[in-house]
Amino acid sequence: IATILHVVRQSSQLTTKRIEVGADGRLREVDPPSEVPSGEVVVLQFYGNAFFATASLLESQLPEVTPHSRRSVVIVRARGAEEIGATLMEVVGRYSSALDEAGSKLVIVTDSAADLPEKIGEQFGIGVVPARVDLDGREYLDKVGLSTAEFYRRMAASQQLPRTSQPPSGDFRRQFELALAHHERVL
Repeated sequence: IATILHVVRQSSQLTTKRIEVGADGRLREVDPPSEVPSGEVVVLQFYGNAFFATASLLESQLPEVTPHSRRSVVIVRARGAEEIGATLMEVVGRYSSALDEAGSKLVIVTDSAADLPEKIGEQFGIGVVPARVDLDGREYLDKVGLSTAEFYRRMAASQQLPRTSQPPSGDFRRQFELALAHHERVL
């Protein structure tokens, strides 16, 4: 019964937001559009457990792809997703196909704290932004300036626990710009 209650509780705890650049140049979160607008870049962020019980909820929160959704790029930022399951990948695959049929593209971006296997990232073209790791008073870019194996070796020898922080929004912005450089776009 506890498992069933957990699934039911988690299945309603998924929120999708659109990330926009405000007039002041700062990123802000707003509700996503109801449909993918033509010739725009739409950056989406979802929060919560994105496993099988919430996949249909996520699918209902994604902007609808219509025949007018041409020459757009939808970027899904997976930072903040607590759990991602295979059913979510099916939803993302269907959404990507719908965007392709409309002449648009889907780009997925996460940070290195997701510990996404490199093979999966390459297979799906997922952009990974490195998190910050502070170990013995020295800051590293996760998996760039410090491999996972080296991190664990140094952590075992360290007198202090490491500290981590999420990448700054500017690092995500650069990843979005890099992703968009490889796709046709109208801004």
